[in-house]
Amino acid sequence: MNYKIFLLLIFSYLCTQTTIAQPLLPGWGEQLIGTWRVVRMDTTVMAEGVNMFLEFLPDQLLMHNQQNIKKADWKVLEPQRQILIKSEGNNVEAWQVKYIDATKLAIFDTVGYITLYLSRFKGRIEDANSTFAVIASRGDLVGTWLLVSIDEVALPNNVNLTLNVHSSGRMSVKVAKETQLFRWKFNDARSRIKVLKDSTSAPIEWIFTEVEKERLCFIDQGKNMRFTRYVAPLSSAQEAMLPGKWKIIEVGGSELPNNESFNRFMVLESTGKLAFFTNEKKEGEGTWGVNSTKNGLFVLSAGGTEHWNVLSVSNDELLLELEELKILLRK
Repeated sequence: MNYKIFLLLIFSYLCTQTTIAQPLLPGWGEQLIGTWRVVRMDTTVMAEGVNMFLEFLPDQLLMHNQQNIKKADWKVLEPQRQILIKSEGNNVEAWQVKYIDATKLAIFDTVGYITLYLSRFKGRIEDANSTFAVIASRGDLVGTWLLVSIDEVALPNNVNLTLNVHSSGRMSVKVAKETQLFRWKFNDARSRIKVLKDSTSAPIEWIFTEVEKERLCFIDQGKNMRFTRYVAPLSSAQEAMLPGKWKIIEVGGSELPNNESFNRFMVLESTGKLAFFTNEKKEGEGTWGVNSTKNGLFVLSAGGTEHWNVLSVSNDELLLELEELKILLRK
């Protein structure tokens, strides 16, 4: 599997739902020109505030994932109903067009096995990405964070405050050798969280002002708090946590439906074997291992070699990153 940040390769985000291909009119490739907004991936509707676009220009394709933009060359093979995508590194992929009309487009990634449903977008992408509220996903918050500054004043070197966030709603705050436990939950818009120490205490509200891969900023009781993500090389204990059956919970900020009849898993065996499943059906396999720098995994499959960054790992939770796309998994 090669470059497909926009198609959310998600190793084995493999679909079982099929879309009946509709007849395409001659010259359908010309209808692609313009901007298309992703509204659904398989059965998963895009989360509020998660903006992804395909912008087909005459001479290139721009793939927008929030503020990130990837460029590629594209070519239409009309009889085969395909769009050939040549990205950085000269990797070539084929997207199968299920249907296209003036307002709707469905394409199937034959490598990532996922169908994207898009609608034509008439506005400005910059306006869609500009919002007064900063939105976060669980994958944006999971992991270990170090407090850098309060109201733009840097913390002294001898003061250490660490925030550890689990997607289930658990949170710990460590100052020096003292650790306090909290619970947290999103508001409906996911623009803030409520933090609760116990059932008798009043909740504290954190309002997000910046959410990035390596930076987390929010307002806490009038104070501007700035954290940086802490990622250290995997220890032997953390490596031992990796083998097991992992359920995919969230992809690129969009949570997968909590549907027991349709689950997706990644299995990492201690022997180095890897397999992907939809429910009990095996959809793909390969081998895996920890890379030499101890900051991620390498995966070998029929499609080639991939490198997955490990942003956070615990006994029951794993946060991976592929080409700036975060994927959250639980045991």
